[in-house]
Amino acid sequence: MATYPESAGGTAFVSTITGCAGFLDTLDNALISANNLNRRMGLLFIDLSHVNMLNTRVGYRKVSEILDGVHSILSDIKRPSDLLERIDENRFALILSDIKFPAVVDLAVNKVHENLDGLRGLTGLETTIYPKTGVALYPDHGKTAEELLLEADTAAQAAHISGSSVMRAGSDECQKINQIKMIESEFEAAFMSSEFELFYQPKVDIANREIYGAEALIRWKHKELGKINPELLVQVIERGPLLQDVTLWTLNTALNQSNAMREKCPGFKVAVNLSPGLLASPDLVALVLQSLKTWDTPHDCLILEVTETAMIADHVAAIENLRKLSEAGIILSIDDFGTGYSSYSYLQHFPVNELKIDKSFIQTLLTDASSEKLVSSMIALGKDFGVSVLAEGIESVEVLDRLVDLGCEYGQGFLIARPLPIDEMIAWLDKPDW
Repeated sequence: MATYPESAGGTAFVSTITGCAGFLDTLDNALISANNLNRRMGLLFIDLSHVNMLNTRVGYRKVSEILDGVHSILSDIKRPSDLLERIDENRFALILSDIKFPAVVDLAVNKVHENLDGLRGLTGLETTIYPKTGVALYPDHGKTAEELLLEADTAAQAAHISGSSVMRAGSDECQKINQIKMIESEFEAAFMSSEFELFYQPKVDIANREIYGAEALIRWKHKELGKINPELLVQVIERGPLLQDVTLWTLNTALNQSNAMREKCPGFKVAVNLSPGLLASPDLVALVLQSLKTWDTPHDCLILEVTETAMIADHVAAIENLRKLSEAGIILSIDDFGTGYSSYSYLQHFPVNELKIDKSFIQTLLTDASSEKLVSSMIALGKDFGVSVLAEGIESVEVLDRLVDLGCEYGQGFLIARPLPIDEMIAWLDKPDW
């Protein structure tokens, strides 16, 4: 096999130690040499974790042979001065010892992906198992072995998430992953220290210009970093071990604070998002009913919002829980409606009271004819099934007026109000400024 070009004067590094700890020692030595010779160096982190999907098709022994074959291929195509190590079963690291030209990195990455080519040559199958490669450069992305390996690993993770085959350290995608890692590392301590609070975004009757409720949204103001991106925060919550604890805290805090809002606005309804990870929980109904009892909240003053994807997770258990919640008088809402694959079937099988049309349709309502047709059909669908329809993401008077013309009943968005902390929300109820 042909190798990618080697810049002149490359220094060879040899390691007899396998595993991450041994590799870090090797990488340390490579960095010392690069620093002494004033050279740039690169690290390719090659992740083949999805190859485990082949276990059921070809067997564990064959998969092990495939991975050994990958190692052989990478050994053949690397430059003599470079160093290849197997970090663990499915991941490999390739140190590019001397980079005189940026094109060397691109050529190396291209050669890796060309030669693995979906692993068809090794498996004898038409597969979609391709390497995900993270690229980190010295000294641009790290000056120590730990820093460089972490950045390259993060870039490989970003490639997986984005669907790309290659990702360079320092990209927007990598920064997002680093933010998530930071949030995850400090999340539990922040939760236990009561650093979270709820903001409320009003939900209104757009035809009569009347407030009827608000959606409770969790927020975290970090002591050093300030406001944490809400979308990233939700991702961490939903895949973390404290999902039920945070959901119960949100539910109970919202029910408690909504009592003050009902003093200003009788019948005020508070909406709480229900995570996909809890929708099928056998404890869900009892926990919700206990919270309503604790705060002496009328059942029809609680809205539970669930996404279409949440319903897919465990269809049978989800239907049973939603049925019991509906029978108890709790209002059920489908969030981000229109973005899933089975919108009609949900209305047939789930006891739904409200549809929230996803903001992606609302924000292009006046500029995209297809968006208007879809919004109009969703409004008509809601009416056919006897459920309320709310439009998310209303940001202009023109969009609001058009929604009213189309027969939409309710709305939510920055035009009406941004999410507000409890004190500001109560004040807003006295003098809504929309």
